[in-house]
Amino acid sequence: MESMRLFKNIQDQNFIQLMDDCFSLSDHFTLTRFNGHPAPEPPTDSKQAALFHAVFAHHNKVLAALKEYRIGTIQATRWFRTFTDTPMYIDLYQASSSSKDTLLSFYDNFFLRPSRHNIVLPADLCFFRYGVSWLASCSHEAICYACPPTPAVASQLLTCGTWHPITDGQIWMIHLDDYEIT
Repeated sequence: MESMRLFKNIQDQNFIQLMDDCFSLSDHFTLTRFNGHPAPEPPTDSKQAALFHAVFAHHNKVLAALKEYRIGTIQATRWFRTFTDTPMYIDLYQASSSSKDTLLSFYDNFFLRPSRHNIVLPADLCFFRYGVSWLASCSHEAICYACPPTPAVASQLLTCGTWHPITDGQIWMIHLDDYEIT
């Protein structure tokens, strides 16, 4: 199948439909923690600490709600369209109907942008089938590539959003076997 790139964020009902399609086809999914790292220690100043807790509270709620589906964590300096000097923390989850419902309780758009500007959430949603990504995103850059496993899946994706063919082939795909999962 030919790879495709998403050109506009998918929201609301189209996002729910996309998640139904992605979860039904996938074994696993990943989310990258804010800034790719564990949450920093809160500041000691009480005003700064209150702001810190308000900003990170939603991030930590998402991680806590998905905890029962978490398989492990990947520490990597390279991931889909992202290269860093220090390791990112990418959590690997079991894809299931209940993990999808949990994810949907926190997000209403594909690039996982919070509806409020003063919170942070885990981002960079990627879906895997047989250990290989077939749909991957870099939320802050608003980039998403997909390599639908069948023409029917490609058609389903096209009903949810604006996708265009890309010439990158499959070099963007992530292979979980290339990473240590702890």
